[in-house]
Amino acid sequence: MEDYWADIIVSLAVVLIVVGFFIWSGTIGPSLDEQLRGQAALNAQQIAGIINVLQASPSGTTHAYHLPARECKVKIGIQVNFSIDEGVSHVTDYIRTPAALEQYEFDCDEQREKTLTFSRADGRITIQG
Repeated sequence: MEDYWADIIVSLAVVLIVVGFFIWSGTIGPSLDEQLRGQAALNAQQIAGIINVLQASPSGTTHAYHLPARECKVKIGIQVNFSIDEGVSHVTDYIRTPAALEQYEFDCDEQREKTLTFSRADGRITIQG
C-alpha cells in the first residue's frame, strides 16, 4: 500500500513539473524574442545616431561603437539594418546626412566585442571594423 501512494505522489510531481515547464517556456520564449528585437532596435538607432551626429561634426571627428559579443550582422547605408541571431532584425531609416556614406556590412564576433570606428573627413563618413 505504501508503494501505491509513493507512485501516485511521484507521478503527480512529474506531471506538475512537466506542466510547469510548458507554461514557463510558453511565457519566456516570446519575451526572449521581444528582448532580442529590442536589442536590435537599440543598436540600429544608436548607429544611426552616431552617423547623424558625425554629419554635423567637423572634419577629423571619430567615434567608436562596440558591437555585442554575439552572432549578429550590421548593414549600414541609407538605412541601418541590425540582425541578431536567428533572423531577429531591426531596420531604421533615421539617417539624415548630406555627407557621403558608402554601403558597409559587418559581422559580429561571438567570442568578443568588435569595435566599429566612425570617422568624418573631407565631407565623407567612413566606418572601419
